[in-house]
Amino acid sequence: MFREIFLMKKLSIALIFGVFCVLGYSQDPAFSQFYASPLYLNPALTGNTEFARVGLHYRNQWPGMGGFNTYSVSYDQNVSSLNSGFGANLVAYTPDNVMSYYYARLLYAYSVRLSNDVNMRAGLSAGVNISDINLANMVLPDGNFGGGNGLFVETQSYSPDFSLGLYFDFVEKYFLGFCVAHFASPKIGVNFADNTSSEDLIPVKYTLHGGMNFNVAGDDVVMSPNFLYLHQGNFDQVNLGLYTYMKWLTIGAWYKGNLWSDRNNIQTLELLVGLSFNNVRIGYSYDFSLGGLNVSTKGAHEISLAFDIVGDGYNKKRVIGAIKSPVF
Repeated sequence: MFREIFLMKKLSIALIFGVFCVLGYSQDPAFSQFYASPLYLNPALTGNTEFARVGLHYRNQWPGMGGFNTYSVSYDQNVSSLNSGFGANLVAYTPDNVMSYYYARLLYAYSVRLSNDVNMRAGLSAGVNISDINLANMVLPDGNFGGGNGLFVETQSYSPDFSLGLYFDFVEKYFLGFCVAHFASPKIGVNFADNTSSEDLIPVKYTLHGGMNFNVAGDDVVMSPNFLYLHQGNFDQVNLGLYTYMKWLTIGAWYKGNLWSDRNNIQTLELLVGLSFNNVRIGYSYDFSLGGLNVSTKGAHEISLAFDIVGDGYNKKRVIGAIKSPVF
């Protein structure tokens, strides 16, 4: 009798993990404003400005279903004497009040001038993935809370994780990046008390992103068409969009859709407005569902905030020339 109860409880927990894997770990958490979290996008973007940078990012996905929240905080800085950038990034993903997942990374990038018109940056991130279960909020089939006690060997697990990235800019107009994340196949999940496991491997993620900048009205209006392609496990996604910069105002729009998928082909239209003043940038974007999702999910809200820490040797013209990628 007690064994049957234990198996029933374990089955309910396994189902929770199964649902979570379908919703979240068929792919990593992703931001619509991917360039507003450059260290999360590609470690080669670490320190790609000539001053220190602090970034804050929040995404609330599908609030109509209770919300899947993702938070990011980052710091990076260029050290010109070493042709290097150094940074740190912490990302927290909380799909419900039971499970939480954290990514903590230290990052390094090295810059090389391949020719007068081509610059390359190579980056590496190393860190740990943390899985955390709040047993007090776990609801079992009998409706009771906190029933997970005694079912797990641990309520937290840790797994090392590494990513590599490359980034190129050409004639200060075109840019292209590539990143391989999770190439050491980190684990996610925890172990049950009977020595079985809910752990699974995070699939390797491949990201290709790029675009160009061109002036429309002198330096007053700049347009930047861009793309991002992501492959992870059996998941393929493409983002196609356009930024328009008008001095202190940025607006953007993207199409995002899953490729090669006959089912769960989630498609969204993402709209952005961003403001830049002095050394502060703030952006807000909203994802509208175009297909594959019920309207009741209510899309996704996203807010980004970035601060540039400028020293006494700040040269505005030189700094603008150093920014080869969008900032939202």
